[in-house]
Amino acid sequence: METLCTPWPGRINVDGYGTIGKDLAHRRVWIESRGPIPEGMTLDHMCHDPEVCDMKSECPHRRCVNLDHLAMVTAAQNRERVAPRRKTHCLRGHALEGENLKLYSGLRHCATCRRDLLRERRAIAKVKGCRARGHERDEQVGADGRRFCVICITDNAVKATTARWQPVT
Repeated sequence: METLCTPWPGRINVDGYGTIGKDLAHRRVWIESRGPIPEGMTLDHMCHDPEVCDMKSECPHRRCVNLDHLAMVTAAQNRERVAPRRKTHCLRGHALEGENLKLYSGLRHCATCRRDLLRERRAIAKVKGCRARGHERDEQVGADGRRFCVICITDNAVKATTARWQPVT
């Protein structure tokens, strides 16, 4: 670019764009200076430099409101400029491809991470359940590979046996 970026001096949203109330600052500046943005069109920051930024929320070019750096393009054209830098791995390093990519769809975690996260949450819930029953979890692995608490299994067996042999009144 021949001219320098003009960073928005006001509020910056979580995506890294300047805002005026609920509006994106670069869109508001465009509309006030050059008129409305037609349906199906969007503004592209042409000042994005892949050598300098990764086009994420920390990118300094998202704050730019210099009209010479903005171009009206279709959403598809805007995505094409981002496509070469599309994420190939999640935050934890799992490849975003095949089955792992199907469930990714822009979420923070890939399918592998989501499964791990759910597994961790279930394990924490099991520990809390045992503590609520008044004991620490004594976990063992059965022949089928499933994990269980020996104390809970023993308590449940005793309760079931005791309940069966209660006299009917």
